[in-house]
Amino acid sequence: MPNIKSLTIALLGSCSLLFAQQTLAAPTHSNPQWQSVSDISWSTDGINWGNNDVHVGDTIYFKFDLFKETQGSHYGNLLKAWIDWNQDGTFTQDESSFFYEIVNVTNPALDYTNTPVNSTHSFITSGFTLIDEGSFDMLVRATCTESALDSDPAYSDEEWGYQWSVGFDQYDTLFKPDGHLHQGNLMTSTLNVLAVPEPETYAMMLLGLGMIAAVVRRRRQ
Repeated sequence: MPNIKSLTIALLGSCSLLFAQQTLAAPTHSNPQWQSVSDISWSTDGINWGNNDVHVGDTIYFKFDLFKETQGSHYGNLLKAWIDWNQDGTFTQDESSFFYEIVNVTNPALDYTNTPVNSTHSFITSGFTLIDEGSFDMLVRATCTESALDSDPAYSDEEWGYQWSVGFDQYDTLFKPDGHLHQGNLMTSTLNVLAVPEPETYAMMLLGLGMIAAVVRRRRQ
């Protein structure tokens, strides 16, 4: 299994978490109408999803849900997640992340600005093994390709159709964990990774259960 601290997953064809410190400034969004992070969960079997504590040595999968109320006319929907593995209270582009893109409109001449769709897209990471104990903050953001371009002065003056000429890797670079984005939203959560109990702990638990069972038997007699 790969080292979770250095893992970066970028999957083409796939287009939300409490901060550790009060000093961490949250990114902002204006309008979630065209895409929003609607759920974050994880699983150890790829079947049962939730936000339960996990243990060192567990192989886990993350699932991120993106909801679209309205289709919109932008090229693509983007979703990206960051995990604060070093527990310093900040999210950076260098930390392991998951990035997804899903094509929304294939032709810039088409107008679906107010077309309702009410659809949910789920993105599931590959499985990997947890190697460190601790509470790891997560940040997940959703936005569109046009908003990602507008966030960078180098592209903010480009025409609407420029979205269709930008590649997957470039959108990954533009989509950052801080700053304002017009479209989309964000969600935060915390992944709690517990140490595996020592054998002595299990022995004490079994001894305690045995003593309770013995007391119950005496009372019944």
